[in-house]
Amino acid sequence: MTTSVQPPQRLFQDTLEERHRLFVLRLAQLTACSRQPDRGGYDPAALDALIAWARQGVSDAALALQRMSLGSYGVCEGCGSDIPVGHLRNRPEASHCVPCLRERPDPAATPRTAPPRQHPHRHAEALNTGDPRPWWAA
Repeated sequence: MTTSVQPPQRLFQDTLEERHRLFVLRLAQLTACSRQPDRGGYDPAALDALIAWARQGVSDAALALQRMSLGSYGVCEGCGSDIPVGHLRNRPEASHCVPCLRERPDPAATPRTAPPRQHPHRHAEALNTGDPRPWWAA
């Protein structure tokens, strides 16, 4: 049995084109919802987050396809090494290898400003006191 080795470009081009198409479609749907008076039934903050997610997906897929056309797809933009095919299989729009991703600052790692949510049963006394404040503010 022979195994053909294909460059990452050939393995993932169809996948990236399909992902780009789906993100564009989803972005159009979400944008249409945002123009409706009831925002399509979405919570405004959730809809804004979904639109940002879809925009990022369109951008990531387009940039990966651009790297593909330039011949640099599958090469880490951080260190210049080849991105493992397994990583590209999980995230075809990846532009960095895992070690370089670990070195990049994580925007999600910023400390939370809101206090952690507390379970309502732990504050049952606040519910029964006639206090008009919600249980989480008591």
